[in-house]
This record gives sequence, C-alpha cells and structure tokens, in this order.
Amino acid sequence: NTMEEAEGAMGDWFEPTASGKFRNRLLILTNDSYTALLLAHPEWTIPDGDAVLLLDHNGALPAPWQDVYTRLVCCYGASYEAARLIKELGGERTAIVMANPLIQAPQEIKQGFVDGFRAGGGTFDDEADTYYLGQGIDEGFDQADSLYRLCATLATEKRYAFVLPVCGGSIQGALRYTRDYPGSFYTCGIDVDMQSYSAKVAFSIMKHMDSLIVDFLGHWLSGEAQEHDKIYEVDSPYAELHISERFLAEHPNALEILQSYQDDAVTVGLGFYKR
Repeated sequence: NTMEEAEGAMGDWFEPTASGKFRNRLLILTNDSYTALLLAHPEWTIPDGDAVLLLDHNGALPAPWQDVYTRLVCCYGASYEAARLIKELGGERTAIVMANPLIQAPQEIKQGFVDGFRAGGGTFDDEADTYYLGQGIDEGFDQADSLYRLCATLATEKRYAFVLPVCGGSIQGALRYTRDYPGSFYTCGIDVDMQSYSAKVAFSIMKHMDSLIVDFLGHWLSGEAQEHDKIYEVDSPYAELHISERFLAEHPNALEILQSYQDDAVTVGLGFYKR
C-alpha cells in the first residue's frame, strides 16, 4: 500500500464513530515511517478504550500523540555480531545499503555493523561504503530493481565481499542479484530468516515481532499497566543473529566464532543505547 492509502485507512480508524462497532481496538503501525502521518494530523484522536502501538520507534511521541505506545527492538547487537563474523571469516570490504538516511530504526543496525566490523580490525568509510536508495523518509523501501542495478556496481566495480541491505522490500533486489550471480558477494536477511531466498544469505538479523505483539496484547487485554515507550535492548529475546545452514556448512567454525564475542556484543550494545 502507498502512504496515501495508509493515511486514508488511518484517518478512518481515528474517526470516533468507527470505534462504536467494536471495543478495545488496537492499531498496530509496523514501522517508524507512520510517525510522520501521525504528526501531520494533530486533529486525529485515539477513541476511548482503544490504543495505538507504533513499532520501530525510539522514544515518546510529542503531544497530542504522547499516549501512543512505542516499541523498538534493538538489533545493534545482532548486527555487531554479523560484522564481527564476516570480518573473522575474511570479508575485507563491506557495504551497507539503506532505504534513506532519515528513518530511525535501521540506523542502529548500520551502527552496530560498522562498530562490529571496526572492532574486528576492518575498515569502513561511512560515506564511501554507505549507499541510499532514496532521500525522503518514505523512499527506498520498494525499489528492488534499483537495488538490483546497484548490486551490479557493488559486485563488479566496487568488489565488495559482503553487502548489508537495510531497505525494507527493496532487499528483494539483492536477493535476486545473488541468485542470478552466485559468485558475487554474501548478503544478509533482515527481520526474518531469508536463507531460502538465496544461497548467498550468510545469516539473518531477525526480529521476533510476532512474539512481541502477542506479549503486548496479552498484557494490554488483561489491563496490566505497561510502559508507554520501551526499547528492547541487546539482551532481549526479540532479536537474534541466525546463521544460514549453507553458510554454516561452508564455515563450520562460524558458531564457535560467534559465541566468542557474544558477551562483547551485549556490553557494547548496552553502551550504544546509553550514548
């Protein structure tokens, strides 16, 4: 759906008469791009008994949206681990492709990867090795063809060994490119296990958002008091680095390497969120 369609659906949900048919409605906004729509419509109000849950947002929203529940699952640690693993296994040059420079949650994935790669002795140039598919906050998420074309440059001209695509649905462009050119770089699944999409998916930085939502619903429906704004940091159960079976077969020491610095990832990650 387009943001215009989302805006229309959200406007209907916030209509006071809409809540009359049902009780205790919960509107779940799945990423931070919906924040701009909320802020653009201060005239919308949350009907009594209903609630809004905004995912992938760090911190409270300003009035009149301070009653929105926000949740951010920290993937800094999993991304840090991914970078350390790639560096330990010989990946000398890495690139990060992001949807745009404005959306919030992917920034901590990027920073975790950069910090982990550098901690392992690698060199990462923030400007030269970071690529953006768009510039606006709602851009870059559905440009798989653009990423596919960019991947040709990253593989053949730049000769990166690993590409981290943090760009929503556009990631399909990287998965398709690595299927078409299996001799190219390794890549990473984002949010869910993507190893079935390409043999070049070394691992996936997974968010267990289904578990988070189920847990939230259970507390909310039971009437338990909950924090309005919460970050699930690197020691939470909602994020993990999952190594692909094929990659593990090629690198049987990968789990041992990963376990050797998992404590370090937690320590560094906790420090990241206290900056």
